[in-house]
Amino acid sequence: MSTIPDLFLSSVDEDTEKVLYYARNDSGAWQPFTRGYGIQQVAGLARRLYSFGVTTGSRVAIISNTRREWAEIDLAILALGAVVIGLYPTATPTDLASQLRHSKASVLIVENDQQYERIVEEVDEIYDLIHIFSIESSEELLPLTAAEADADFLRSQAAKIQPDDLATIIYTSGTTGKSKGVMLSHRNFVSNLYATKELAPIGIGQRAIVCLPLAHSLQRFAMYRGLLEDIAGYCCPLTEFQQALPQVQPTILLAVPRMLEKIKASAELKAAERGWLAKTIFAWAMRQNNRQSKRYKVAKKLVHTKILQALGGELKVVYSGGAPLSPEIANWFTTLGIEVYEGWGLSETCAPATVNPMGNSRLGSVGKPLPNTELKIASDGEILVRGEGVFSGYLDDPSATKAAFTADGFFQTGDLGRIDPDGFVWITGRKKDLIVTAGGKNIAPAKIEQAIVGGFIEHVVVAGDNKPFVAALIALEEEALSEWAAQHNLSGEFADWVTHPAVRKQVAKRVEQGNTNLARYEQVKKYTVLRYPLTIARGDVTPTLKLRRGFILSKHQELVDMLFVS
Repeated sequence: MSTIPDLFLSSVDEDTEKVLYYARNDSGAWQPFTRGYGIQQVAGLARRLYSFGVTTGSRVAIISNTRREWAEIDLAILALGAVVIGLYPTATPTDLASQLRHSKASVLIVENDQQYERIVEEVDEIYDLIHIFSIESSEELLPLTAAEADADFLRSQAAKIQPDDLATIIYTSGTTGKSKGVMLSHRNFVSNLYATKELAPIGIGQRAIVCLPLAHSLQRFAMYRGLLEDIAGYCCPLTEFQQALPQVQPTILLAVPRMLEKIKASAELKAAERGWLAKTIFAWAMRQNNRQSKRYKVAKKLVHTKILQALGGELKVVYSGGAPLSPEIANWFTTLGIEVYEGWGLSETCAPATVNPMGNSRLGSVGKPLPNTELKIASDGEILVRGEGVFSGYLDDPSATKAAFTADGFFQTGDLGRIDPDGFVWITGRKKDLIVTAGGKNIAPAKIEQAIVGGFIEHVVVAGDNKPFVAALIALEEEALSEWAAQHNLSGEFADWVTHPAVRKQVAKRVEQGNTNLARYEQVKKYTVLRYPLTIARGDVTPTLKLRRGFILSKHQELVDMLFVS
């Protein structure tokens, strides 16, 4: 099987009655959809899109939250030999319009009227766009409904696709500038899918929540992985993730670090709500990690089991990717008896380039290179990657494509790292984020930020390039701070709480604790707490929840300068 439609059709032929995915129905209950239903829906959508001119090489953009229809439309487009352009629904209208123009999409599919109204003024000026459809019923647009299914037509169209045909264009998060269109082929995906299956097989009868943005390579890759193995995906938006956990009872969880941080923070806040004694017992229990000791057995009975039940009671494995996972978070989950497997990759490597092997994980590392991937470390510490999963180039940007590769064809990832004697890869920082202090010390901001983030501290942005010490901007999370304020009877709203002495005391305590795990030259000597959270809407955070450090520091330049005034 060499293309994504091949994988889908093979899974259908294997067992039409097996559940492909679950989604909520109108009453809110989880409804199963079989592979037999899936091929009927995909075949019908393919015929409908074909009737509107979608064929080999056509470019079709999707702006929608994660839902089962996204997956069905994606497979229908790919089966026609067309190209899927997934765009983040949280992106600004200006960015969406820019990406639509750049991609030369001829068809746009939006989730609903609300999504269309955000961009209507922008798309009116995009002349490549011929058709705009809506997934939900609409007063403004023609809903995209399935035509009469013709499986033979679907199979005949899918048979024309070649492995090196373009499958999708994924726009980078743009943390250091304008986003670029990453071109990924069917071969990129399929090769990585089989490589990850070889290194980290999933097993049978698995349940997973599909909630990360499908515009991102990680969740799309995981969705296709479900076609190779026995994984039932429960589709819901990211905002409903924690609510879905006890209902779905997932056995495996694909997450970005921020999701795991929220789970930990939520559990800690619930313990604090029950008073000082419960909070103390909770903290003690989460320090017990010797599974053979009597203390661990007591901790498991009093605390661990209750947390596991809140996570559905069946969670065995967490796969973390998309950003570095702090050791504190990883250890927290392993204390509960949940295995944590971290992987690493970029959009340009079609999601994973490394993954921790099943049964041979090394906590803190991002695992070993996939069997189809070569990896080496450049003289300056940058990780270089070459293999079948690596993209062919950036859309309509030959200069950026050329600059991205070495003369011998290795992609320059921009991440810094090392490979230990056993072949495990360790990420040490991001090349463009590296800070060089006035004393000549090279510092990776991510390590410092991870040491401090926690509780109601959501983001830490480190500064100190050419300065005598490290300083930071600290942003608090609105929901977590609101709950903490209610527990401590603080009146007012977010802006009031940020300046409250009790809140400042907690922040100072967290910074002090974080500093104890850092080298002296890495420790945060001064900081300021921002008056509002850092959000996607304000442009501070990418849709994949990565900080735009340069943008944030530039926006708050006066505050940063004040931190370094003696």
